[in-house]
Amino acid sequence: MERLSRSLAGDMLPLLSAALEQVDSGVIVFDGQNRIVYFNKAMEALSGWSRDEVAGRNLGFLAPEVMRERYDSDLHPGSANRVRELASQPRDVQMVRKDGQTRWISVALARTPAVDGQLHMAFIRDVTTRRQRQERERLLSLGFDETQSAV
Repeated sequence: MERLSRSLAGDMLPLLSAALEQVDSGVIVFDGQNRIVYFNKAMEALSGWSRDEVAGRNLGFLAPEVMRERYDSDLHPGSANRVRELASQPRDVQMVRKDGQTRWISVALARTPAVDGQLHMAFIRDVTTRRQRQERERLLSLGFDETQSAV
């Protein structure tokens, strides 16, 4: 039975990989030390990095400089680690592209058991336009709320 299960899992891997290449969302699979083991085509487009450039690197290199250390599992174990924080409460975070441009991304995480530990899968959407629109609306609202003149 165990042999059959491993065989099915092995057969599913190419199918899963092909499916992840077709989704519009960026997908990153990473290990328990937050090292990248898979980066799909959409994530390459969103980040500007190729899979070969990111393989084995810590997720923190995609974060703004001030947040990078928080992705280091040795320096920030347990709930202090940024990935654990995001897993407990998904939210929008900033990502730095290869060209240095900062983007807002929405991150949803899923944990999956693996043969040699845990793997995590992050589904990522670019929400920069939405965040810019929200900030513009906030500033306009402040302007209307603070003016003494009739508008």
